[in-house]
Amino acid sequence: MKKLIVAAVIILFFASIFQCLKSIEQLNTPLSFTHSKKLQIKRKKQGEIPYKNMKNTADILWVNLPSEYNNLTKKEIYDLRKKYVQDSIFAYENYEPSEAVFGAIEDYKPWYGLDYYYCVAYYKGKPELISGPSEESRYINNPSMLVGYNCGGIMPDENHLDICKQKNLDLPRYLQATKTGKTKAIIRAKHLLPKHGQYCSLVGLNARDLGYNYAYVDKAINVKFDNKINITNKIHTFKDFLHTGYSCQIKGGCTNSSPLQNELLFLLDKDKEATIGIKLWAEKPENINTPEDIYYEIDIQKKDKNMGYYRK
Repeated sequence: MKKLIVAAVIILFFASIFQCLKSIEQLNTPLSFTHSKKLQIKRKKQGEIPYKNMKNTADILWVNLPSEYNNLTKKEIYDLRKKYVQDSIFAYENYEPSEAVFGAIEDYKPWYGLDYYYCVAYYKGKPELISGPSEESRYINNPSMLVGYNCGGIMPDENHLDICKQKNLDLPRYLQATKTGKTKAIIRAKHLLPKHGQYCSLVGLNARDLGYNYAYVDKAINVKFDNKINITNKIHTFKDFLHTGYSCQIKGGCTNSSPLQNELLFLLDKDKEATIGIKLWAEKPENINTPEDIYYEIDIQKKDKNMGYYRK
């Protein structure tokens, strides 16, 4: 009997040590990477793979139109996000938005709007800044748009405010997903060129939330990444997250994405069609030649024969 008691005490002791070490490891692991690891483990346990909702080897995916988020609660945003993920090719059981990406959202805040999206600097502190569908809803409503881009920075004069209300909004006309294996896919996003050449920045908010933390641009046609160290010469870790920022100069702040990632900035010429090809990995790759988990290609075109696959 004594031997059994001693054995039980030893087992409990080592179990507590293991749990302690596990807790320390979690504390020292960035939240997004913990989320990625849990996501991958969950899929393996459930026998699930990404893209389970794809019906064919090549699917045209709907692009959900942006919607207004002003004064919604954090729970309402989370519920919207979960609905859109479950309706995407990335659906999996018990999905929860990553706290690293969405955890800093606050209740009842205004959000940067899309009505005057290209001229945010001009409209800072004015109600126009939060007018219309919310800027970040392009990403929250479209999980399959793993990497998008934001443009802007136009400073118009009083007589040319019409340039602020372009209808493009850097939203894809449509997405096409192609299976390349049981757990691999290529996603192509078809965008239209904006009317004005400008600086833009890649946005990896969806990639980070869905566990694809690492990225490398292996194709950059008619785009120029200016920063000396950038995503075309070094594997990048997405840092995108949503929070309340005060650069909008509206009382109480506005929900927007951060941080500015200089290595993702590129110049887009209004007269030249462009392509950006991005290798995405869930786990840190050994080098740029490591086979990617997903290949995401952004095609920015002057015209497209398809009118766009949009839905509300």
